Amino acid sequence: MAWFVGIDEAGYGPNLGPLVQSAVAVNCDSPPDDLPKRLSQFLRRRGDTEDGRILIDDSKTVHSGPRGFQRLESSILGTIPPDLATHPSKWRDWLCHVAADSFREVAEEPWFAGGLTLPVETTDALVAESRQRLQTARRHHGPILLWASSVVTTAAELNRLLARGLNKSQVLEEGLRRLFRTCQRHLGDSDEIYFVIDCQGGRRYYADFLSDVFPGRWIHALREDKQGSRYRCLREPMVEWAFQVQAEASHWLVAWASMLSKYIREVSMRQFNAFWQNRLPHLRSTAGYPVDARRFLKEIDGLRRQLNIPIESIWRRK
Repeated sequence: MAWFVGIDEAGYGPNLGPLVQSAVAVNCDSPPDDLPKRLSQFLRRRGDTEDGRILIDDSKTVHSGPRGFQRLESSILGTIPPDLATHPSKWRDWLCHVAADSFREVAEEPWFAGGLTLPVETTDALVAESRQRLQTARRHHGPILLWASSVVTTAAELNRLLARGLNKSQVLEEGLRRLFRTCQRHLGDSDEIYFVIDCQGGRRYYADFLSDVFPGRWIHALREDKQGSRYRCLREPMVEWAFQVQAEASHWLVAWASMLSKYIREVSMRQFNAFWQNRLPHLRSTAGYPVDARRFLKEIDGLRRQLNIPIESIWRRK
């Protein structure tokens, strides 16, 4: 048996809202080259025929167009977390399972609405349908154990890291470090592990970073070029890391992680917008990206000052 892990993020570019990084992993007996075929038996891309398989694709593809959020929510709540007898019906409970290490800092934000009922927009029936499809797949397509985890970096935390002297790429690296350590705790050290990570911050060389995160392992570079980098630790159990450009387009688990990160960010932004719109009814929502984010920040500035909310808790410096 081996663990296969996909990692991707959502929210790297905006000035408002959180940066979310997620890992989705499966443990199964397939060799690496056979895993895509194994997963495609119960997962489909958006352009595939709707034939009962679960929709997993790049989050931007899933979320675009009419009912995009419904598609995203149905697949994520239907598959994550995978092994609870009763699926959490409140945002705080679901997020605590998925992003346990980040939950405290997220819950401290003024707009955090932990009592939000899930699902937000899709139906219980569609979520249950996805969960049933996953359980059926795990019974019929051999042993497949699913695990997922996320790191949520709030605007306040991101600004604290920048104030410590980190640049934005290093903030992304810090989140990846936290994810790797969570994987080490939960996945154990008895099985081989294959990581595929969507390229972080445009960098090419990761050997020193991996040696720091995984001390005591000899990291061997297999490839380092513009399209991606690949490393292997030959010490038992074997661990391999592949950093790949646009990995979500070709790797199921990276796409799954992309969707998980996107879902957490989208729900977080809905809560952020609602907090301000409940007090400023004519305020238009924002997705948090640079040009519109400045418009939004200007319109809430007076109220922000009245509520004594530090700008560092809202506006990401980079």
